[in-house]
Amino acid sequence: MARKKLILRFRDPSTEINTISAHEEVIQQHGKVLWGWWKKDGEELSSEVTDFIKEYSTGYVYLIDRRLNRFYKAIVSKVYVDNNTVGYSCLVPKYYRDISQVISVWFELTNIIAIKNYPFHYDELFAKNRNPTYLIDGGEPDAALNENVERIKLTKNNVLLLSDLHFGENYGFCLDGERNVIAQNKKNLCDTIVDDLRYMGVVNDIALLVITGDFTTKGDWSESRVDEIVKELHLLCQILNIPHDKIIALPGNHDIIRFDPEKSGSVNEQAVYNQSNNKFERPFRDFVEELTGRHWKEPLSYNLHYSFVRVGFDFDLTVLNSCKVLASTKWTEYGYVGSEGIDALKALAEKSTSKIFRAIVLHHHLLPVNNVEYINDKGISLTIDAIDLIKESLKKDVNVAIHGHQHFFNMSKYTHVYRSNNVEKTINIVANGSSSVDSSRRMDSERNSYTLLKFEHDEVTLIARELLNNGDSGVTIIEKKL
Repeated sequence: MARKKLILRFRDPSTEINTISAHEEVIQQHGKVLWGWWKKDGEELSSEVTDFIKEYSTGYVYLIDRRLNRFYKAIVSKVYVDNNTVGYSCLVPKYYRDISQVISVWFELTNIIAIKNYPFHYDELFAKNRNPTYLIDGGEPDAALNENVERIKLTKNNVLLLSDLHFGENYGFCLDGERNVIAQNKKNLCDTIVDDLRYMGVVNDIALLVITGDFTTKGDWSESRVDEIVKELHLLCQILNIPHDKIIALPGNHDIIRFDPEKSGSVNEQAVYNQSNNKFERPFRDFVEELTGRHWKEPLSYNLHYSFVRVGFDFDLTVLNSCKVLASTKWTEYGYVGSEGIDALKALAEKSTSKIFRAIVLHHHLLPVNNVEYINDKGISLTIDAIDLIKESLKKDVNVAIHGHQHFFNMSKYTHVYRSNNVEKTINIVANGSSSVDSSRRMDSERNSYTLLKFEHDEVTLIARELLNNGDSGVTIIEKKL
């Protein structure tokens, strides 16, 4: 019987570090190197897997970089499990030697050999298993996804989309507990939204609440701030009769802090540490569990499948985490979805009917919205892998991509003309503005806004409306059939 093989997933932690080269340099100096297994926060190993690793005798492991399609065979001379003294060795590459205490499994490697042919079957296995940091070839997948789509039935016909709430120092509305404060001239966000939905005639017909990131400002996840946000959003759901599990919350760059200037370490050093365990995502994950009931260990990029039973429309919603770590720039506002998000899109089945509507939601923008994308030595704010997301979305016939981040409502169309056959495919791309950031973070003429997806028997309409914190009624920014 063939021995089971271990495949470890990796990628370069920053643009300044080549993971393989850094390990090969140590091998050249000392004849061997220690390769640390960077497990995700919450990625627990079963006793069977732990025993398998402790007794690993195959003689080599595979190393796979799914982003750049690189594949290596690494010769293993020894495995260390739960040995806290190993990581301080000079056999660990310098770029993560100082954080080695967070790594519990080490592989002593004596050679790393590049394999020319990339194994796409492994790539597919990682995708089906929600992109873990390891796979065991020859064993049963640990968490294979159920490929049979089970749709959640909805009896209401509208999806409410908010973005960039920015609770905290940049919040532009009054909180529920501030209504009766003397000289208070701002209206509550919940009241403002409900009043406008009532004006639109849909206040009793909201099935889902989607929020495309930046719940807070500057990563303020203090207990009081979390309580404040949860209270306001639960109040909105109570009035609109939306169950908490019908809130879809995804992170923005203010929610998952990839570089904290108040912490020690450069941008590059913090990027390395954050990827060693992914604990920088934990405050947002805990918040999502409190807000929606979705367990903190669940993926942040995933698919949801719904059916609007009254109008006979099916709705596929792909939720994407665009706050993965990739670049080491002074700005950490860039978007990066990575292989987990691409996997979610690839998992969508071919459309079997024209009455399947598909949307992707993420925080960062896919196309330039304003001049923030001018050349800047601090970096960019755009989603770095935007073209990969757009192309995969087109393959899967996604109708619309909706994002936040820019505090500016905008709607564009991206059309790709395929070579040789001249077939055209188009996707609508919507910048969802900001629902409640204050005027200091908006362009002079831009107001707060929200978006509706309205499902009817034969069509889906996107409606964007202004929100004013003084109680006045806003206007319709756009109403467009998709």
